Amino acid sequence: MPQDTGELEAASTKSERSRADAEAAAGMGTACTRADERIQTALGLATGATTRFEARQDVAMGGLLAGLPALQARVPPAS
Repeated sequence: MPQDTGELEAASTKSERSRADAEAAAGMGTACTRADERIQTALGLATGATTRFEARQDVAMGGLLAGLPALQARVPPAS
C-alpha cells in the first residue's frame, strides 16, 4: 500500500484524469486504478480500498457539491 509522504501533488485536470482512466482500461477495465488494492480485497487479504481525497481542478458539478451541506442544513428532517 502506498505510504503518505505528506507532500502535496499538483491538482489534476479533467483531461489528465480522463487520459489516466483510458490507460487503466488497457489493464483491468475502465478507470480501474489501484489494482493492487482491488486484488487484495477480492482475495480476502484486505477489507476494502482506502479512501483517498486528492486535489482536483475542474470537477463536474463541483459548485453543487460545495453547496450540499448548506442545502441539507435548511431541509427539515423527514417525519
